[in-house]
Amino acid sequence: MTIFIINKVSQNDIYKNFYWLGLGMVPNLIGAMSAITWHIYDNQIDLYWLVSLQGLFTLIGNSTLAIATFYIYRSSKFYG
Repeated sequence: MTIFIINKVSQNDIYKNFYWLGLGMVPNLIGAMSAITWHIYDNQIDLYWLVSLQGLFTLIGNSTLAIATFYIYRSSKFYG
């Protein structure tokens, strides 16, 4: 839901760079869905690869959010 709200806000010219923040959240969403799927199936050992997938997408998601935040900060009027 937050991704859609941020993308809606980014349609305003003042907040157009927030689009990248919403896009940066997608890998974290994939990681969360991987963890939830593993738990729904009662943590079966056959699906343990979902834990690794969740960790990978969490790393990618946190990195993309950091990059998007830095990009928004650099393009803001508050930057140097």
